[in-house]
Amino acid sequence: MAAIRSTETRTEVELRRILFSMGLRFRKNVSHLPGRPDIVFPRARVAVFIDGDYWHGRVLREAGLSAARARFTEVQRAYWIPKLQRNVARDDRVTRDLMSSGWTVLRMWESQVRLAPLDAAIRIADLVTSSLSAR
Repeated sequence: MAAIRSTETRTEVELRRILFSMGLRFRKNVSHLPGRPDIVFPRARVAVFIDGDYWHGRVLREAGLSAARARFTEVQRAYWIPKLQRNVARDDRVTRDLMSSGWTVLRMWESQVRLAPLDAAIRIADLVTSSLSAR
């Protein structure tokens, strides 16, 4: 568990490198915002989270509880299923809190960003540009 990074993952660094090369300027891991977003564009009020597939419950969100149960032994289920459900609930709460404060929130799965970092960067750039033009 100690080896699991919460910041500066290879995927985040690669995405930030592309965003910077596109001319976008941002803040990273802003601690005063709920959930400590991975990438923040303060002027556009856009917060980006790159969620790890496992830790943020992708299987729970996409396939449901029965698929998640199939991944664990009986002993593991007692701990991991509630843990992942709490993580999903926390992510939803953080998103609601930011949106109610006037932020646009973009959540991306780490595996999708890893497969197509340029596509993810273009999606973020479009969102930032549209948010700035709407202000």
